[in-house]
Amino acid sequence: MFPEVVKAVIGKQLLMKDAVLKGYKRYKVENGEYPAIVKDEDSSVTGKLIEIDKNGLKVLDSFEGEEYKRETVLVEVDGKSQKAEAYIWKSNQKLSKTWSLEEFKEKHIKKFIESIPRRLGK
Repeated sequence: MFPEVVKAVIGKQLLMKDAVLKGYKRYKVENGEYPAIVKDEDSSVTGKLIEIDKNGLKVLDSFEGEEYKRETVLVEVDGKSQKAEAYIWKSNQKLSKTWSLEEFKEKHIKKFIESIPRRLGK
């Protein structure tokens, strides 16, 4: 969702396009500031589709960790459906209220970006 987070994780800026993932809902991870998406047929999630190579995808897999499973999904971009990879929540850790992009940006993004090297084992 945030170019500055992608750059901190991958090490460079990537092309990002607005996308919609139908059949999923985004929640806040309990006792965390970050989001998780889970299947919910009556919902949809707005996000970003990024163009990434295999090495970048390996870095993202490491960053997302074992709490998420990368799955092939269909997203809508510019009114057209296309395949993409999404990180779906698989952890037993509880999810709480709906995650707020605005709240994350205002209160948590700086600390989150600062934690990225540690999360990547650097």
